[in-house]
Amino acid sequence: MFASNGLRPYEEAVIDAIAADTRKGELSERGRRYEEAMKADLRDDTIRHAIVRELWTSEVQSEVDVARAKYVEIRTETTRLAALYEPRGVTVRFIDVLAAQKETGRVDYDLTQLLMVGQNGGKVAIALNYSFKDEPQLTVAGDHNWDFVSLFGLPGGMPNRVTIAPERLGEAIDKISAY
Repeated sequence: MFASNGLRPYEEAVIDAIAADTRKGELSERGRRYEEAMKADLRDDTIRHAIVRELWTSEVQSEVDVARAKYVEIRTETTRLAALYEPRGVTVRFIDVLAAQKETGRVDYDLTQLLMVGQNGGKVAIALNYSFKDEPQLTVAGDHNWDFVSLFGLPGGMPNRVTIAPERLGEAIDKISAY
């Protein structure tokens, strides 16, 4: 809004920003288009630049729609993976993404959305997945009441979403179950 002298780029922009940041509320169709395009590749700044151009000039940028179409495939894989969660005790739901993609090959998916599905009903979600460095890792996520940094003795990070070594799966389940 700074570049536009404080004017909203479109009517629902503020509501969309809050919904996208907090994952509470519904995005407008335009907000969903932008979010899905950006989520197609979180490391691709060209999509963010195209969205800014579109907001600034009001001219539709085709690369936004191309990226959004890619996200549809990502969402499909995320939904497939979410159906494979397994309960581990009362509190934990676990998904082994590496094993689930062994037959199909590695396909992009939305880890945040996958973890949110796993957390449904107050559960803690643990996913065995690949890091950006292509190394196996466990991603552990829970609601805002969890402090996994303290629970696992980590040097820092976001308290309710951490990554730990895959070898710590048993320890993680035990500590979370005893919490």
